[in-house]
Amino acid sequence: MYYCLKWLNDGNFFRTREAETGLGKSTIHEDIVHVLEALVEGLDDQLQWPDADKRQELASVFPGMFHGCVGIADVKEYQVVKYLDPVKERRSWSGKKKINSYKLLSVMDHSGRYIYARVCLGKNDREVFTSSPLYLSEGDYFSDDEFVAADGAFEGDGRLKCSYKNPGNDEVKKLWNLAFREVRTGVENSYQRTGAWFPLLGNNKRKLPYSDRVLFLAIHAAIRLHNYIMNTEHLSYSSLESVDNIYTNYL
Repeated sequence: MYYCLKWLNDGNFFRTREAETGLGKSTIHEDIVHVLEALVEGLDDQLQWPDADKRQELASVFPGMFHGCVGIADVKEYQVVKYLDPVKERRSWSGKKKINSYKLLSVMDHSGRYIYARVCLGKNDREVFTSSPLYLSEGDYFSDDEFVAADGAFEGDGRLKCSYKNPGNDEVKKLWNLAFREVRTGVENSYQRTGAWFPLLGNNKRKLPYSDRVLFLAIHAAIRLHNYIMNTEHLSYSSLESVDNIYTNYL
């Protein structure tokens, strides 16, 4: 448990601790997998899509044009080795970054807590979303006018709302974009904080030498640990507390 948490916290690959632990790489690997599985199973309640009552509460956080926003969506890419399987290689290819990668689609609420996470293959952010339950079974996740804000890479599919790419001289669209940028920045600052706590969830640019299984378990364990810390320490990094809060001037 100690070495697993240390790895998630400092970002140093667990197999590099062979000399530190006095154990072989295969033993460390097996133990780490067991710990990750226990963390994901034991903290499963820390990552739950909010029920109707909770969504109503989240949807009421922002007034005006952002009434109904239950969270902010983002996609993070994890570079992996090039797969020999041509189908998997093609599915993992990222046209945006020109690398082979797995993608993490996540949604974070205004307080800085993850409420959704999905690790999968997909050629771009839009495909990752349109192949997810949030799009395919949106009726199970959203009610009425609830939505999730996202950047332009998603093109506003389903219950995702994005800023206007070409607002022109339309004052309403320009004000929407200004407010949209402020709200997203407030929440996405929380994404950056998770990278300080768990480098695996941050901007680690190294190619990860993990197997698919370890990568999946590590990401889900780190997300659940993040929410567990937020909840047990009663922390909140609400975007409403943004120093600038420019968007409130335009509601």
